Amino acid sequence: MSKKGILALSVVIGLAGIFFYFNHQTQAPSVKSPELTAPVLSVFPHDIVMDPQRLLDDPTLSTVEVLASLNEIKAQCRKMNGDFSAQIGQIHQIIITALEQSLKDGKTVRELLAYEGQYTTHYNGFDDLLLKAQVNLAREKLTITSDVSVLANWQDLDVINGFNQDVITSIVTSMGGMTSARPAMTMKFEIKPDITADDLALLLSNQDNFNTYLDTFIQIENTAAISPSMLFVAIATQMSIEDFTLEANAKTFTVNDVALAIRNQLPSEYIEVLLNNTTAYDEFPAFIQDRDGAGIDDRGGTYYNLADVAVSEFDLATLKLLANKGVKPTNEPGIFTAMDIALLNLPENQEELNGGTSLNQYIDTLTYLKKQGYKAHGVAMERANQENEVHFRPPYLVGFRFTTPIKGLGLEEVINDIELIDDSTSIVPAAVDDSLVSQAIIAADERKQLLAAQRAPCGRIEQDLHDAQQFATPHSMVEIVKSLMKQEVDVGAELHRIDPALITVWHQQLLYQNQRNEAASVENEFKHLIKQNRVDEAVIYASTYTLTQSETTPCG
Repeated sequence: MSKKGILALSVVIGLAGIFFYFNHQTQAPSVKSPELTAPVLSVFPHDIVMDPQRLLDDPTLSTVEVLASLNEIKAQCRKMNGDFSAQIGQIHQIIITALEQSLKDGKTVRELLAYEGQYTTHYNGFDDLLLKAQVNLAREKLTITSDVSVLANWQDLDVINGFNQDVITSIVTSMGGMTSARPAMTMKFEIKPDITADDLALLLSNQDNFNTYLDTFIQIENTAAISPSMLFVAIATQMSIEDFTLEANAKTFTVNDVALAIRNQLPSEYIEVLLNNTTAYDEFPAFIQDRDGAGIDDRGGTYYNLADVAVSEFDLATLKLLANKGVKPTNEPGIFTAMDIALLNLPENQEELNGGTSLNQYIDTLTYLKKQGYKAHGVAMERANQENEVHFRPPYLVGFRFTTPIKGLGLEEVINDIELIDDSTSIVPAAVDDSLVSQAIIAADERKQLLAAQRAPCGRIEQDLHDAQQFATPHSMVEIVKSLMKQEVDVGAELHRIDPALITVWHQQLLYQNQRNEAASVENEFKHLIKQNRVDEAVIYASTYTLTQSETTPCG
């Protein structure tokens, strides 16, 4: 088999695991609801008593009824555990929906973060939910699909290393028509290093879907989605700047394409060409925000615009290009600033420092931000007989690493001059009111309490079952089995419904029954030989089989 065939085969094999995942995630129902009062949690059927202790204490219930009910509760708990992530997502969605609408109504991030104190963290922080709302609104402005069938309509995906028509056909045939939330499992592909003129021509022939983003398990470096426009950006440096400009001028791009270019550290002249063909270059980038495990580096947290992305890459040339277009990095004292983003994205050690970006790039970007008036969040820690240590601590950026001062990178001089933001800029918590967000938090809390109440019996169901089985004596369990064996029912299924432990008792009863039948057959045969006075045969039979007491009793 050729190397190309082996590579294609490996991709198909890798997709098998993805396909298994998608079979369990496809056609996920939307949990977004415009009505905050709409029920979002499923409840148990009314005939199931979700109170094991009450069952155990009820003298009117038989052992069979107690065991059957407890096992029904156990089955419900197992289903609830499987649906738990979806239930949590539904609770979060109540607040996310309210945040989305509030942002549409013109509320600022600062105004919305004031409600954080009303929210009790439930697997995700309030700022995580706000980021999700922002990403959702950004996605509404794009053409996005999670159906891999779109691959069949794209030309020249061969620019992705390992992709060819056979692989694409396998993906579309196996998974086409499926839609799902972003899977936890992804596959990251590299771009071919030797793009031909024919490859480029075919890629550019994607006219109607050039800016259609496939947001699924297929990824390339530095982005959570792919599109023909992103693939064009990914192969940019395989073209001369003249050819790139010629082709790019015939297309339009979004901030997500430019964000990829910045992340890929394209030369500034390439990025300038993209910006000149991007109309809404001040929009919120949707595909580089990672708090959902999408596989994108989130050391710098949230990026409100392309300038924030440029700061994270210490791309001063692009920062200045964007400033000329009116796009400046975030500066929200009390929340986060571009200086916070820069500090969070500094190398952690000398090895990282030598890995790419030059020391001068870090110094020049930090110096530029200081001159533009940017400050950082942090605290100065007093130390006896030594200089104070500064710990940089932005309140609303995930991925924060610096619990100790930044040292040993040759950046001390420029970092020591960074001014800290004082506490006067901290967000003032909002009181509970009749706002959409405040009411959504109340509604979400009610759902959390309902979910907790539903799950409460599950924490002790195994012990309750054990207690009930102890209460069910061996004799009573045998009687349950014997009773069912006399009825015209599916004994196995009925016993499993009552208590799977009874299956073992049933199998023992069947074994005992077979042994008794065999013994009865032996006994009848011995007595038959004696009655016919076939003594010699009876002696041989007795020496072969163990006789019962009734067989050794003289026949009357």
